Amino acid sequence: AFEFKIDVFKQLAPLFLEEAEMMVAAERKKMEEVNKEEMRKLEMEFYKQIVIQLEHQKHSLFTEYQTQLKRIESSYDHKLSNASDNIKKAFDAKLKAVEVANKKENDSRRKMLENLKTRAAGLDMMIDHAIEAQKRGQQVWELSLRLFDAQEAIDTNRPFASEWEALLDASKGDEIIKTAIVSVPPNVVATGVSTRDELTDRFFSKVERAAREAALVDKSRSGGPGKGSAPFLGYAIAKVTSWLLLPQRTFVPGTQPEQVISRAGFYVCNGDLGEAAKELSELQGEPASIVTDWIKSTKDRLLLEQTLGVIKTRMAHLDVTTVSKS
Repeated sequence: AFEFKIDVFKQLAPLFLEEAEMMVAAERKKMEEVNKEEMRKLEMEFYKQIVIQLEHQKHSLFTEYQTQLKRIESSYDHKLSNASDNIKKAFDAKLKAVEVANKKENDSRRKMLENLKTRAAGLDMMIDHAIEAQKRGQQVWELSLRLFDAQEAIDTNRPFASEWEALLDASKGDEIIKTAIVSVPPNVVATGVSTRDELTDRFFSKVERAAREAALVDKSRSGGPGKGSAPFLGYAIAKVTSWLLLPQRTFVPGTQPEQVISRAGFYVCNGDLGEAAKELSELQGEPASIVTDWIKSTKDRLLLEQTLGVIKTRMAHLDVTTVSKS
């Protein structure tokens, strides 16, 4: 019977264990559900406490902020009031100082105006002189430009009618300059003048030898110099002799054509074209006709140089007058 009971127990034991496990599992599940509900309740309570504390802290901080803000506003109002008072005091002091300074400045300016009134007449005269000096200075400047253009045209042996007319316009009615300009013949202005170098080269290369040759031919005339006709042999001898004889360009006395031509050559060598033209003007007969054109070109050149010299001298006088008046 005991063994039977043991066998029955062995057979039923697994069933009891399985049922017990099922009961335990059910109990555990029930406990877990209870615990979850409790945890949810605890969490909700915890969240409520946190919200309450946050609201309390928020209110506390806001109250403290309001208190601090009022204290700061009160402090700034006090400081602003003090600053306004200080600024007003400083402004009043500055205003008073400015009024004093303005009074002194007005007194000083009043005295200055009185002094200026006494000098007004003199200043008016000085202004008139300055205006006149400015006009003269402008005239001298314009004359210088026009004279430079004319000088350039003259130095290149070309017509200078337009430049000469512009120079006359720039003289603005100055009688000295106007008289000097109109003294130059229109044909000279229209054709131009030879340069000094051109006149010198022309004298040495053509005029001098041709004049000597003409003088020798003149001597061979049957009736004497300037009379009758020269034989062919006389022309030939004169031609050969003028080529063989070296030109004498020295200052030798005498009235013979060779002596006159020699003195003219001397003056040309020394750059004195005026004296050379004066010497050649003493020639007669065939030599005189040879040198006539060169003499005219030289006189035109010298006349133009004298005219330019007069204009430059007058310009210098105007410039000095302008400087002294300014």
